[in-house]
Amino acid sequence: TVGGTTGAVSIGSAALFGAGVVVGAEANDNSSITWDCWKSVVHDDSSLPSKGRLLKDILADHRVNTSYDMDSMYIVQNRWGEFYEIRPVILPWGQLAAHALPLMDDEWHKPGQGRK
Repeated sequence: TVGGTTGAVSIGSAALFGAGVVVGAEANDNSSITWDCWKSVVHDDSSLPSKGRLLKDILADHRVNTSYDMDSMYIVQNRWGEFYEIRPVILPWGQLAAHALPLMDDEWHKPGQGRK
């Protein structure tokens, strides 16, 4: 499923980066897909729906301070000190995409050790 861990593929995050994967896939209650989950990572407050954003562009964004390659996902920290998990997902029609989820302070405790 998009927006959760079920259905997420287990591939190296380097493969995600190299593939030019679009971040933003999130399922709505009506089973449609939106592409705006990336906006919270960089505090983009635009109200117009997007078509997602390339993972490589998010990682290079000046509002992202640090990214940790955790093999099957990225953990990013933005300039506001917030942590996000970016995981691969397979959309219902088979396309590889990614979804960004905020991590609470108690979910992330040390770079290189992942979630608690």
